[in-house]
Amino acid sequence: LRSMGRKTGTAPAMKQLTRWIRSRSVREKVAMGVTAGILTLILLKIFVRDQNYFFIFAQTAHAAGIFLLLYKLTISKTCAGLSLKTQELTAIYLTIRIISTIGFRELHVVLDSLTLIATLWVIYMMRYKLQSTYMKDYDNMPLYYVLVPCVIIALIGHPR
Repeated sequence: LRSMGRKTGTAPAMKQLTRWIRSRSVREKVAMGVTAGILTLILLKIFVRDQNYFFIFAQTAHAAGIFLLLYKLTISKTCAGLSLKTQELTAIYLTIRIISTIGFRELHVVLDSLTLIATLWVIYMMRYKLQSTYMKDYDNMPLYYVLVPCVIIALIGHPR
């Protein structure tokens, strides 16, 4: 065994935790992730008094995720396994949200706009730059199954 620690040969706590999580089954990892997510939401609901911060955090996490996806597409040069329809629906949803909040000068509009720009960039890369790696046969869900709920959520669900 290779020594992972400094002088004592013991692994730091985070490496031990990472090794323990990696040794778990997929079902256990999913259960741990769901439990951690629910616990985080409960704690945020209890300790965050201004729900606007919670919403801004969610939008920031969404924008960061899209930019991370964009980075992954740029580095790996493949979009295999990624749904173009999902990206298009995300762009439609964000466009409707931006239009529905056009009169408001809030951080929400800025974050939605950044996320929309990144999503449009992902769509551009999938349609033109990485078209040969896109698996259209697997992306076959009819758009209206998701489009109608997206429009309803975008128009009704935005906190004002």
